[in-house]
Amino acid sequence: MHLQFHPTIEEFLHLCGPALQDHEAQNGLMLGLVLREQERIREGTSSGEILLISASDNGQLLTAAIQTPPHNLVLSPMPAAMVQPFARLLHQKGISFPGIVGPESEVKAFAAMWEDLSGHPTRIEFAQMIYRLNAVHPISVSSGEFRIARIKELETVAKFFQDFSEVALPEREKAIRTLDIHREKAAKRIDKGEIFLWHDQGDIVSMAGISAPTTNGVRINAVYTPKELRGKGYASSNVAALSQHQLDNGKQFCFLYTDATNPTSNKIYQHIGYEFIANSAMYSIREEK
Repeated sequence: MHLQFHPTIEEFLHLCGPALQDHEAQNGLMLGLVLREQERIREGTSSGEILLISASDNGQLLTAAIQTPPHNLVLSPMPAAMVQPFARLLHQKGISFPGIVGPESEVKAFAAMWEDLSGHPTRIEFAQMIYRLNAVHPISVSSGEFRIARIKELETVAKFFQDFSEVALPEREKAIRTLDIHREKAAKRIDKGEIFLWHDQGDIVSMAGISAPTTNGVRINAVYTPKELRGKGYASSNVAALSQHQLDNGKQFCFLYTDATNPTSNKIYQHIGYEFIANSAMYSIREEK
């Protein structure tokens, strides 16, 4: 197995792009992050620290991995037999990361091997499901209206981000995500036109966002409705409207990650038109030995 570290995104995409694009939604997180970093390089806002890795055998791509330090390592699907040797090679190269995200079976095996190699304990943070939508199903729309977030709504969006992080982020990240950090993130995403809100009788009742689009798709994320407002169809209406908005603006599909242990949210997305395509998982690595 030949392990290669790519000096440029262009080289990485030239070698890995076609195989990743064959399953674009399943590899959407990786592709979206790489394309976003490419855009940042063009804008001059990149830290230039993205790690781009591929493993091949006799010229055939076996897997790819990326990391934007200090964030998690993102894995693409790979043959089961190569998970352990791939982990060994990364460990030999001194690669470090706080966690691993990717296909459930591969990440589980990789985490176990990494624990043996590094001596650092690992644990599962989230079992996830990846869904893809090609067309929005007709649904019963709740009262209210859909529209893009405005900067004057920054404080509400920041508070929604903070509340969303309590259920969507690993423990280590919750501790460092202050309201000020959420406010800064909200301002950037509102400015980029990535946050969309459902309003009912003048109140903001639900939020959803888009992030890191791929060539043909876009990821829906940051779906949040305050607890006291749930059960009224606000999230369903907002996500359905946002998904249709993305399709109307040229995307061929939308995709998203769900909590595999939450049957309610999974049912809601299926009702809108999202179809299950793969299981995913996130494991964290603790530094203590």
